Amino acid sequence: MEFIDINTSAKRMQKSVSTIKRMIATVKKNNPEDYANKEFFKFEPLSTGNEKIYINTDYLVNYFNGSKSEPVNSSTNHSTNYSTSEPVTGSAPETLYKELFEVLKRELEVKNSQIEALQERLKESNILALENTRSDKTMLLDEPKKRSWWGGKK
Repeated sequence: MEFIDINTSAKRMQKSVSTIKRMIATVKKNNPEDYANKEFFKFEPLSTGNEKIYINTDYLVNYFNGSKSEPVNSSTNHSTNYSTSEPVTGSAPETLYKELFEVLKRELEVKNSQIEALQERLKESNILALENTRSDKTMLLDEPKKRSWWGGKK
């Protein structure tokens, strides 16, 4: 059981420090029993009167890899975490991969529709810009003004 501080946990989980702090605030609000549990969080008093918070690495991994609303307690963990070193067999990983595939497919469809909308807007703005430049050119061609060398009209 290893405890790490907020900065180290942000680096290890590839999250920002603010995300880790937000996770701590969420746990404190939604799961006060986990927050008070010395197996998950340790607090070191500082000279400023604040506390330095250390988080259990297992709890951190379960929080970000499991469901975000309710992290899996280490006492109730039933080997639901699949590491990349273990061979993937059975139906549970296949369903996870299918669900992941469906989520990614939906996100891709949303992104494609966003790209299409942006391309349509770009096309419209290009048409408007082209019309504006054409009208400017026709105005120049319609009314040629002859001026003398000192700037006055002839």
